[in-house]
Amino acid sequence: MGCTILSSNSNNTDETDFRCGCSKVSFWFDKQNLVLSTFVILVLGQSAIVGQDQKDFTVQTFPLETKRLLFRPPSRSDLPLYTRYCLSERTRYVGGPFSEVQAFEKLASMIGHWELRGFGRFVFLERKTERPLGHFGALQLSSTEPPEITWTLWNEDDEGKGFATEAGIAFMNYATRELGLSSLVAHVHHDNSASRGLAERLGGELDAKAVPPSWLPSSVLYRFSLID
Repeated sequence: MGCTILSSNSNNTDETDFRCGCSKVSFWFDKQNLVLSTFVILVLGQSAIVGQDQKDFTVQTFPLETKRLLFRPPSRSDLPLYTRYCLSERTRYVGGPFSEVQAFEKLASMIGHWELRGFGRFVFLERKTERPLGHFGALQLSSTEPPEITWTLWNEDDEGKGFATEAGIAFMNYATRELGLSSLVAHVHHDNSASRGLAERLGGELDAKAVPPSWLPSSVLYRFSLID
């Protein structure tokens, strides 16, 4: 698979921009010193950038879309909004509010999960503005346990508009079609009526006999069957 020249830097004829024929790799080659100065690979629907100047190349694709929403894996650009969410009372049902350091660790974990498992939680965005609204998706900390779905809206101003339900339906279809999952679970704080209502709208069945995990002792368990 060969590479074709896209353009030459008019200010420096010793640097040339190449792109691989598959359009998934782009790099700048210093002909004089035989050095790659910037390297970009598209992974999991977004660009992973390594090199000297990360402002030269921006690519964004969306592996999942709905009428009002776009979905992508989480990225470092989400840190300010996600941190604000973690510091707020909106996290009270999942062990928060958290510190800024904890917010960083949690987002890093969300990003890393995609690398370790090949799937994870999506950040969903308002289609019209591409403004991040929250996250919805699955995590699997233990290979012996079924994947667990978690969800939230990061800002209370976005509640009551059906965004979380729309995101949930889209992800359930994605989990069946693309991930080949047959079942999911969700641990929800027993006082979180909004999330419990969403779990039920998405077809979750309450398992009254399930023992709450130590990290969320005041929770109930919903089971989701993705096979008819």
